[in-house]
Amino acid sequence: MSNYATIARQNWQTLAPSTYTQMQQEMNLDEHFQQIQEQAELMVQDLMFQYAGQDSPNEGYLQKVGRLEAAKKRAEETVRQELLTPPQELWEQEVPQPMSEWEIQSEMLWNDQYLRDLKTSINSQYLSSEEPQDIEIRSANLAYQEKAAPYLERQQELQQMLESLKNNQ
Repeated sequence: MSNYATIARQNWQTLAPSTYTQMQQEMNLDEHFQQIQEQAELMVQDLMFQYAGQDSPNEGYLQKVGRLEAAKKRAEETVRQELLTPPQELWEQEVPQPMSEWEIQSEMLWNDQYLRDLKTSINSQYLSSEEPQDIEIRSANLAYQEKAAPYLERQQELQQMLESLKNNQ
């Protein structure tokens, strides 16, 4: 079984397992997903040319390759949503939606503010005198690092999500 059939089978098993089990009892799933494979290949090809549009007389080789690749990716995404994924009303579990750019930036701002407040709080606890000793500074830094670690990790995740989101636009 090839790529589109494998994706379709995995999507049905993950998103609609009861329906998938019922389908197993009622039909030959290898044949079913092979038919989906063939439909998907034809649909991708048709959509790719539709999305790519006509060649431009001033278009260079690399521009054409880029345009065709972008059209193919868009066609594959359309096929993945329309043909390879079960209808949403059959889904048995909630699939998390990706965060929007606004949601990512909001969480990053909240984390930044929390980390600043945490630093202030720890400094006021550990650094009582105007000229703190090295041991007090080290203790404050260790306490901050320990408490801030999950928020700093989350900030890195959010930054990667934001970069990925911007690269896909």
